[in-house]
Amino acid sequence: MRAPTRVQKADKIGKAKTAARRGGKAHREHHVVRPRPNQRKIAEKNGYKRVSDLVNFPKFFPSLGILFVKPETLPLGPFLCFDRKDRLMATVYMVPTRDVDERKLLEAPGFAGAALDHVSLYFNPGHPGVDVPHYHVVIWHVTRKEEARVAK
Repeated sequence: MRAPTRVQKADKIGKAKTAARRGGKAHREHHVVRPRPNQRKIAEKNGYKRVSDLVNFPKFFPSLGILFVKPETLPLGPFLCFDRKDRLMATVYMVPTRDVDERKLLEAPGFAGAALDHVSLYFNPGHPGVDVPHYHVVIWHVTRKEEARVAK
């Protein structure tokens, strides 16, 4: 065996440096950051109207946020609840007590595919837009901590 010459050593070193440089910059993936679609605008394109434009109801309702509904689905809903930055917080169904008493089936078509964190159920004696006694079934798409964004 012959000992490597200086030229061979330099050649090997040159290749090693080139390989190391290539390895450090190898095909970096570029991630394009796109803003999330505005969920409120999508709801409006799908026929949802702001509840405050339909009935005597505040534009922002503490504990639920800004409510949207398709008028033809009243009084049941679904009502979509958004925070002040147009993020979907919850979906609400207002189920008349007579429907519960009659043991009617509740289907949640506006909820399909949305994330679920927790559910709240509470009684309401009636309010503008739904003046009969009913239950609010609130399907929260955010955590209890994030729920605070619509608390006030």
